Amino acid sequence: SEEGLMTFDGELLMKVPQADDRLIHFEFVDSSKVFFFEKAGVICERPEEMKRFKDLNDYLLLHELNLVKRLKDAYCFGTKRGGLVLTNLDFSNFTVLDVRNGLQRNDVSSVFQEENGDLWVGTNNGIDYVELGASFRSINPDGYLRGAGYAAQEFQDELYFGTGNGLFRLDRNEAGINEYKELENSQGQVWGLKALGDLLWVCHHEGLMSWDGRKMTKVPNTRGVWEVMSVPGYDDQLLIGHYEGLSLIERKNGEWVKTKD
Repeated sequence: SEEGLMTFDGELLMKVPQADDRLIHFEFVDSSKVFFFEKAGVICERPEEMKRFKDLNDYLLLHELNLVKRLKDAYCFGTKRGGLVLTNLDFSNFTVLDVRNGLQRNDVSSVFQEENGDLWVGTNNGIDYVELGASFRSINPDGYLRGAGYAAQEFQDELYFGTGNGLFRLDRNEAGINEYKELENSQGQVWGLKALGDLLWVCHHEGLMSWDGRKMTKVPNTRGVWEVMSVPGYDDQLLIGHYEGLSLIERKNGEWVKTKD
């Protein structure tokens, strides 16, 4: 009703205190527990359980919850600005699918699940098909820019992606959502990545760069580098391929410098 969720015991019509006119959906889990789904997120009659929903609710509130659907072994939430949110049944973990990983738009208006578990997702720009069981996912580390991907490399237990728009690292934010962080001073065309020793080498249109996990350092007098490789037997030397041919760089007094073409 306009007043929110009501109960009727045969004589009196009573308003459920936990629910208001922002109610979108509710579901009984068992005889002692019911979940309410409002525009602000998930509400439970047991206050001690609300802490578990905080990160999820913060995301749903920010992106405006539009619909709720119970799947076979999960819940999904359609939002107006944040794409599709998938959670486990106790809402302790969630994943976001939006335009950065394949949806046409971030406004989700309807969801239908097939017998095989995959989803048909309706947006204001058409219908998308989400293969939940697929082994591969589309990712765009540079978000809405959607630049071409050229390289991926693991370094210090983290994943890095070289794109036509710069170097990005896969981070996990406080809400448990995977985010791609653009590394400072890496903007532009990245041709390749290679982990050698304690450095991640970035082959870049602007030259060869090294990343130590905290800062980016450019090797002077290099440009258009597309490959870097170690020199067997010489730990302080590297061979680089660039637009004009091959060059040798060496580590002198703790710094890498170009020495020979």
